[in-house]
Amino acid sequence: MAPSSVLPMPNFEGTISYSLPAPVSEFVNRDALHNQIYAQLRSNHQSDGTTRIVAVYGLGGAGKTQLVLDYVQRHRKYYRATLWIDASTVFSLQRDIISTYQALFNPALHPLSGTVNVEFALTGVKSWLSSSKEPCLMVFDGADDINNRDASGYIDIQHFIPDSASLHTIVTSRNSSVGGITQLAGIHVREMEATQAAELFYRYSQLPRNDLEIRNEVIAIVHELGYLALAVTLAASYIGSTPRLRSNIKTYLPDYRRRRREILNRNPDGLVHKYQHSVLTTWETSYEAIAKLCPEASALMTSLSFLNFDDIFLELFHAGKPNRDMYTLDYDAPDHYRRIVTPEHNLELHKLEDHLQILKSYSFVDWSPDSQSYSMHKLVHAWGYDRLGKEQKHQDSLITCHRLVLAGSCGKTPEARLRLLPHIMANFAAIQNATRLSNSISTILLDHLKMAGFFVGSLGRWTDGNLIRHFVYHETKRIHGENYKDTIQALSDLAGTLHGLGRYEEALSMLMEILEKRMRLYGMQHLATLGTINSIATVCISLGQLDKAEDMSNVAAGLLYMYHQDSSFFLEATHSQAILLILQGKLDIAFSALKALMEGNDELFGNDTHKTHEAIQTFAIAIGRKGDKDKEIEILGRLLEAARMFEGEDHPLTITTMALFADRIQYQPGQLKNAIEMTKEALEKCERHRGKHHPKTLEIIDTLANMLRRDQQLSESETMFKEVFRRRRRVYGDNHKCTISTLESYATTISERGRADEAIRMLRNVVQWRIRNLGENDPSTQKVRRRISEAQPNSAR
Repeated sequence: MAPSSVLPMPNFEGTISYSLPAPVSEFVNRDALHNQIYAQLRSNHQSDGTTRIVAVYGLGGAGKTQLVLDYVQRHRKYYRATLWIDASTVFSLQRDIISTYQALFNPALHPLSGTVNVEFALTGVKSWLSSSKEPCLMVFDGADDINNRDASGYIDIQHFIPDSASLHTIVTSRNSSVGGITQLAGIHVREMEATQAAELFYRYSQLPRNDLEIRNEVIAIVHELGYLALAVTLAASYIGSTPRLRSNIKTYLPDYRRRRREILNRNPDGLVHKYQHSVLTTWETSYEAIAKLCPEASALMTSLSFLNFDDIFLELFHAGKPNRDMYTLDYDAPDHYRRIVTPEHNLELHKLEDHLQILKSYSFVDWSPDSQSYSMHKLVHAWGYDRLGKEQKHQDSLITCHRLVLAGSCGKTPEARLRLLPHIMANFAAIQNATRLSNSISTILLDHLKMAGFFVGSLGRWTDGNLIRHFVYHETKRIHGENYKDTIQALSDLAGTLHGLGRYEEALSMLMEILEKRMRLYGMQHLATLGTINSIATVCISLGQLDKAEDMSNVAAGLLYMYHQDSSFFLEATHSQAILLILQGKLDIAFSALKALMEGNDELFGNDTHKTHEAIQTFAIAIGRKGDKDKEIEILGRLLEAARMFEGEDHPLTITTMALFADRIQYQPGQLKNAIEMTKEALEKCERHRGKHHPKTLEIIDTLANMLRRDQQLSESETMFKEVFRRRRRVYGDNHKCTISTLESYATTISERGRADEAIRMLRNVVQWRIRNLGENDPSTQKVRRRISEAQPNSAR
């Protein structure tokens, strides 16, 4: 029986669906996406005689179906008929096509009676739509299996879409390649906006909206969930139905982080959510489809779990020749997985791009033209990691760490090296978790973490470096004991990081412990012992303990000269001595030492450009102290350019050089304003990367306050001096020379603002400190006395 021999229902109006989900009452409008659907289907459209097809695609759980349901509800009066087809499986698609045919042609016939062939029904539906003069809407929901023709569940979606000028068609899919069936742009449904996600959470949880503490926690929860619609609704419903969590919402996130996989795997309440799958089920289904289509792509998906979820760039997989010995998997891994994570050579670029394109087609990764890199949703990234076993987590994290160390050694520019930092820290977090689960870690992995810690430290990111080196030290001590040589070296690395963080007292305490152990193990003349003595001298200089620094420096430099003159430690000791001599005012000796150090040494410390730049900076300061200010500024200017090129704009060395250069040029004619702006830039960067209480930050604030005072911005200068004085008291205490120096500048500013009595009280405290520490006849003591005299009224003098 041909479709034409069955009389259709010419007056049919309404919605036909065997499986149309009801819209949820808690739906939050996503107007920007709705407007895109409207514009592509209806706005300013001149019909070209063909079906208008809009592809709506995105990650499972992003809210595609509910978005299209919202469009259907808003515009149902515009369409004569709306036909909703469940295209998630071949069975559901065929069932709904037959059901639609029966409703259009013979409503008395019971759905699924089996009396109608699917192709027969499809022809009838297409005929009915083609004959309609009024607009109709057809939705194919969940058309995911549209790529692999060899798969048992493959659907040729275009075969089922009628061709009619009056027909609007929407196809939803997790597969981004669905966009290939239409010339329209398509709509990519990503995560919700933060405000939308918070509103959705409130609607499902029914928590009070006027409680600020609850609101802050809601914001934190939806951020943790990556603003994914389904994850937010499930979490909110769970909290709303759990009295313990409703009464104390702050307990949810710690619980979620401990049991993330279990919580995300909860099945939704069909009556509430109108959705039958958990968050993880939707992704597992897509992952299985990828594994059937291309096993190597699924293996790559797993390996991405050990990187950061953002800015996944191709060079991560093409950075130097891997070490075959590192790529040994003890667990039973299939061959296709070994080809991806344990290659004997780097992946071919075109194969890597093909694999990533497959992941992109299933919305697991997204491509950013601006950054030229891929990214993953944070929950997908977490799911990819959580689904692995303990052994796989441990060994794959080792392989990824090796890749990243290779990539770090190949980084040509500061920007390229900094780009690795998020991936190194994400991999480190995976290593921490794997170690916690197995309560073990290999010495090979610790060695790689040591290299990673050194790399992060070379970037000047001391906070991140501290996390890695702290972990390496404690794990090495757990394996070997506290007196083993590798444990002592790990503690020494940690002390260096603490020095970079400005935690000088902690660093000094560690170094004294290390010195005692190395003296016992190696003796006084060993290179490691002398390096520790020089490190102690360096930290003592930072603390202002110049007498102790001098004793240590003399010992280290003398013995290094005798026994290890060709080592980099000797160069470092000479540099430390020069800094000390400058601070002691022994400029001629310091200048001679630095000149001898630098003659014939364009790269003093080999590849360690950071130490070379530090030595040049000290040399410039010595030249300036000897009176050649122009030469000092010239050297610092060239050094700043070099630091920007080799270290990067935000490296601590670049920041300190910028502040030092600004401090010197402020005295040149017409340069004060420029110096102030440069110092403000250096301060902003230093506070961002080192913190508000780091000694270098306080030093820059002090410099800026003095510049503002010279520029007659006395109010701003006083405010800044007051703040840096408060911070230095907190960091150093009342009797440290830096605190006293700031107090003197603070008092001078107050005096210039006309508050002489207050200034004199402060300056008398400065005089007492200088008498105690420098003596009555020291030039600086006499200088402060003159300032007190100048501040007093004539009668008081």
